[in-house]
Amino acid sequence: MPGPLPHSRSPEFANDNPLETKNSAFFSTNAVEGTMRGIVIGIVDSTVMGRIAGLASGLDTGETPIAKEIAHLIHVITGVAVFLGVTFFIIAFIHGYNWLDAVIFLIRIIVANVPEGLLATVTVCLTLTAKRMASKNCLVKILEAVETLRSTSTICSEETGTLTLNPRIANCNKISRDLFEIEEYLKKIEEPVKIENNSYFIWKLVSSSIIKSNKNCNSGS
Repeated sequence: MPGPLPHSRSPEFANDNPLETKNSAFFSTNAVEGTMRGIVIGIVDSTVMGRIAGLASGLDTGETPIAKEIAHLIHVITGVAVFLGVTFFIIAFIHGYNWLDAVIFLIRIIVANVPEGLLATVTVCLTLTAKRMASKNCLVKILEAVETLRSTSTICSEETGTLTLNPRIANCNKISRDLFEIEEYLKKIEEPVKIENNSYFIWKLVSSSIIKSNKNCNSGS
């Protein structure tokens, strides 16, 4: 039918899902032309963006393996320090020391067993590892992630180049039931092409078209 068709306009929900409801838009939506009136149907946490923010902030990241190991080491060191402090406190009493001197001796024993350089040592080790990985074109944003890379078996990525160099290159060409490697064809590209009605000519023809498109695709081109 030629001409514009009338559309129904109403503030009622057409679907239980707000994202599927007709005549609804986000607050930042721009109108190309004309005038309209809007009714606020959600604010703060009841909006779509608010629910997404709530879900993102409620995620439990958990502790990394190195954080768990350091926490376990600190618990062991704390237990040993308290045990040694109490032991020497009793020994000081047995040898006739004043109770104040014995308490000071207890505190000294416990403080002496505190690994003050543990945090600096772990940070330096992770930083050196991240620096070495940066020299291999691997950017580490979180130092704790360096320790978990050793247990990584599979890395999933999309074709937008999140973890790659963003190239899209044809590696092989399949004609009918035959599979041809592009690199092998590049080695023979200087050979003369025989125009014959067989699979070899078809391979040359299609491969040449693929070779022309064998380049990096940037910005969706």
